[in-house]
Formats: sequence, structure tokens, C-alpha cells
Amino acid sequence: MAAGVVYSSLAESTQVIIANRALLEELLEAARVRRGQLLETMRSNPAEALRYAIPDSTRRSLPEAVLALLERRIDAFGGIKTFPVCVPGVRDVERFVVVEGQRWRAYFAGDRPQSGRQGPVPIHGIALDGIMAVSD
Repeated sequence: MAAGVVYSSLAESTQVIIANRALLEELLEAARVRRGQLLETMRSNPAEALRYAIPDSTRRSLPEAVLALLERRIDAFGGIKTFPVCVPGVRDVERFVVVEGQRWRAYFAGDRPQSGRQGPVPIHGIALDGIMAVSD
């Protein structure tokens, strides 16, 4: 009788593990798709990207493997660097944010100074794959 209980318990545990693995795979796939969409949105509409940031309360309940695919929140002091794009026929600038020695290509959600070097200034945003959507 005890062996039957152990077997039943083991079978239930195995089913839970399989279900959890399947759920993890679904979460990972959703995080990968979201990552690509978020990167595109960070470049094209930083304000919208900032609204899509995963709240800390939700992040606390996610597995590490999923967290590794999500954006990183940045709330620190840093510098803003602006460089002219030197390509014939193109008038543009590239902006970068530097925080604690790390540099991201910056896309601003509002009005920020457009030229020169600044620092330290408050930097609030989300970073992913070398780019940052920065709040105004």
C-alpha cells in the first residue's frame, strides 16, 4: 500500500514538473517575441516603450531565465553625449547615455538637450541590447 502511495505521489510530481517546464517554455517564447517588439518600439516610439516596461512587482514572480530576456530598468545619474552624423546629405545626431561606465544608444521620449556633453544628470529609462529608451 505504501509503495502505491509513493508511486502516485511520484507520478503527480512528474506531471507538475512537466507542466512547469511547458509553462517555462511558453514564458520564454513570449519573452523572446516581446523582446523583438520592444527593441523596435524603443527606437521608433520611446515613450510607448517606457509604458510597456515590466513592473517590479511582476518581475519578482518571473523565473531567472525569463528575466534575462527582459529590459533593464535604469534609474541613475549619468551623462548624455551627442554626436553629429557625418554622412553626405544626412543631417542627424546620435545620442548616447553613459551610466557607471556603460554606454547605450539613446532614444528620448521627450525633450532633452540636443547637443554637447552633459553630466551627471538623472537618467530614467529602460535598456536592452545596447539601446535605451530614456524618459524626459
